Amino acid sequence: MIKMKRKEKTPEYKYDNPSKGDNWGAIRICSGDFKGVVYRYGLVSFSETDSLRCTFNFTHDIVLNPNHMPINEELKEQMGLILLDILENNYSESEESDDDRTINTI
Repeated sequence: MIKMKRKEKTPEYKYDNPSKGDNWGAIRICSGDFKGVVYRYGLVSFSETDSLRCTFNFTHDIVLNPNHMPINEELKEQMGLILLDILENNYSESEESDDDRTINTI
């Protein structure tokens, strides 16, 4: 379980597709100690704590580790910051389009 602290700076990243013919997207870390590491998120889950805080867990697959960086908690924290950034950015974009939804019932 990763508990994110927003005091940390999210590393620069970009979406990547490391091999031709591969339909699964990946994330490439573009700054910091883990620059060049390419990975994919697997299962992402959310849970609420007793203090009404949301925490999330995720699995991941390392696709490319060109500098042979250790796969440790620091890397997982960086992945968590990136995931949080992706979720925050996508939520704010979709929030604006909520008024366009229609409800279809049978």
